[in-house]
Amino acid sequence: MRIVDLSGQKFGRLTVLARAPAIKRRGRWLCKCDCYSFSVKQTCNLQNGHSTSCGCKVSDVARTAAIKRNFVHGHNTVETKSPTWNSWNCMIKRCRLKSHVSYSRYGGRGIIVCDRWHKFENFLEDMGERPEGKTIDRIENDGNYEKSNCKWSTRSEQQRNKAPFKWKRNRQ
Repeated sequence: MRIVDLSGQKFGRLTVLARAPAIKRRGRWLCKCDCYSFSVKQTCNLQNGHSTSCGCKVSDVARTAAIKRNFVHGHNTVETKSPTWNSWNCMIKRCRLKSHVSYSRYGGRGIIVCDRWHKFENFLEDMGERPEGKTIDRIENDGNYEKSNCKWSTRSEQQRNKAPFKWKRNRQ
């Protein structure tokens, strides 16, 4: 049986560096991956395309698939969150999370987010992209977050629409 020298050849992300000791008469090669890790691969697996990386490619494919699954609307990616998604996420948290700093002024007052808007895609369909310099605002201050009661407003518009401040007296 003639041994073919694979040294210096590239198979996917793997570059063959040198021959490694054979196991059960199967040729093996020391390879360096593009991610700078080293691995030993069998000759037949390199030549038939079954070995194309040290294993990092499997991780990359899984990561890409996960990103694709979470990238349905393009507003919530691993790297960035869009202003529209941030507004939606904060709205949900301040109405549902008792630990949220603003819960007492929203969820604690009984203000809820309509069932339809618990899914971001529905919120986006109803409200559209958040315009620059604006945030979500309820038209009726004591009303819930729903399509008929919400609009995008500037900070000054929201200041005119806020609930009256109640002073708490210190009792001694």
